[in-house]
This record gives sequence, structure tokens and C-alpha cells, in this order.
Amino acid sequence: MASPAADDYLKTVYAHTEWQDAPITPSVLAAKLGIAPSSVTEMVKKLAAAGLVSHVPYGAVRLTDAGTQRALAMVRRHRLIETPLPLAKREIRAALAPLVKAHALGRARNQGFYRLLNRMLFRAAEPTRRHLVLQRFYRLPQPLIERFYAGRTTLWDIARILVGKPPVPVSRALPCLMEQSLLNPKVAQ
Repeated sequence: MASPAADDYLKTVYAHTEWQDAPITPSVLAAKLGIAPSSVTEMVKKLAAAGLVSHVPYGAVRLTDAGTQRALAMVRRHRLIETPLPLAKREIRAALAPLVKAHALGRARNQGFYRLLNRMLFRAAEPTRRHLVLQRFYRLPQPLIERFYAGRTTLWDIARILVGKPPVPVSRALPCLMEQSLLNPKVAQ
């Protein structure tokens, strides 16, 4: 018997008995769920027929082993969803770590050209001449600059950025081209 209503009953019985030994009665169950006692009696009969609870007329409702397993699975799932990610269980963090790493490496590969320009600007250009690189860049057409900042440069844009009299000496720019990126997947592993 799988239904949201049945799940609510099982969770409520489990929550009532989780930290105490006293079983829950149908009237207390009705009060906790905010429904009529006759409706609780009908559902308890269905849960008992499904082997999820044990109940005798006018007696307490107790979860069977199968009912406890199902209720516990729901409670754990809900607690896990409600747990802030940094405090989540080790298994969740372990499962997310490779996904986050793969995403970061994919983004790094897509941004290789931008990292290359950054290395050329800050490693190849003399600090007193970096402004010349930026002056040249901002003389390029406005749509190219917009695509650059949006991370959607075309091959033509890249050629346009790199072609011309370089404001950085070629002898200093070439070693930057040969540097391994810190985010290179082969180096990072």
C-alpha cells in the first residue's frame, strides 16, 4: 500500500514512538493528523492488512518491522532534504564532489582562452605597460567586447584580439603560451 496518506500515518506513528516506548492510540493519531477518528480507524485497518502496523480494536497502533523500515526510510529522506548541504551526510558530499569537479573542469576548459589572456597580461606585460593592453582592447568594436565579457567569443573575435602589433613583447608572451594551466585536468589529478 503506497499512498501519501499511508506515508503520513506511518511517519506520525514512527515520530510518536521514536523517543519513547509508549505506543500511540488511534485517538492520539487522529489528533496529531487533524482528522476524524473514524478515518484513522479505516486507514489503520488498511495498514494492518498491508502488514505495516499491528492493531487490535480499541488498542494501540504499533509499527511492524516492515512499517518501521518504510517509515524510517521516509524520515531519513525528509531529514536529508531538510539538512543544509554543508552539514549533509558524508555520502552526499562524496557523491557531489565528482560532479562539482567535473563541472568546474568543463568550465575551465571552456575558458582556456580567457585564462591565456590573463597570463599574458599579468605575466608577460610589464606592470607599467599593462594599461597599453587594455587601451588596445577597448578600441576594438563594442559588440566584440560584449561577446568577450559574456564568454561567447567567436574564432574571428579571438583572431581580432590577438592580431596586430602586440603591446606585450613576443619574447615574453611565448613562455605564457607554453605554461600548464593550474586547472588542467591532467595536472589537477
